[in-house]
Amino acid sequence: MKAFNTWFVGRVALIVFTCLGLIASVARPAPLVSYDFADAAENSTTAPVFSQATGINASSMTFTNTSGGGSGGFNDPDRWDGLATDAAWATNNNTHHDGIYFEFTMTAEPGWIFSLDELTLDIAYNETRQMRLNVRSSLDGFAENIAIINPGDTGDTWEARSVDLSELNGGEPLSNISFRLYPRQGSGVTGNNFYRGVFRDVAVTGMAIPEPGTLVLLGLSGLLLLKRRRI
Repeated sequence: MKAFNTWFVGRVALIVFTCLGLIASVARPAPLVSYDFADAAENSTTAPVFSQATGINASSMTFTNTSGGGSGGFNDPDRWDGLATDAAWATNNNTHHDGIYFEFTMTAEPGWIFSLDELTLDIAYNETRQMRLNVRSSLDGFAENIAIINPGDTGDTWEARSVDLSELNGGEPLSNISFRLYPRQGSGVTGNNFYRGVFRDVAVTGMAIPEPGTLVLLGLSGLLLLKRRRI
């Protein structure tokens, strides 16, 4: 029995370290969650998740507007399309309104954590006004911009944009985070602050990682099956 216990513990350690080595060697950033807006109802303020990685539970993307002005919705077609109707959408020319934002949350399933790589989306300069997006996260209570996403300089031309997320939380893995995208007008837009903007295909890339305890359980399960076969 003592010999078997030694063998058993050794095999568990071998499986765990092998799994950790495989994860480290083959893991590459991949989409953790994505939204393409195709499944959203016409002019809806909620867009369901298009895809999410194993180990990740993501919320729908929601649009909140407490300013009393402006309109917009998802799936118009397969994009968000919005039009400002008062200055509240773009307070002080180059800042955003705190009550107008898009938000989604990523939560790791039990036994998992995740690291972040990039936030990506397509954005377009629409008609005669620019919509820019201030990107913020729940890690600091949405206090500071992580980045500002700008459209291209020509009408209705989709431009791919990416935001580096690798240094959030000091580069350490997370179990939960929310992102907000605050729309605002472009530089130099004056008058009534009217503007129009569109964006689509939002995704966050990174790696979903099983916690060490999960790997141990997987190793034990495998060895118990092996033991049954040996009996």
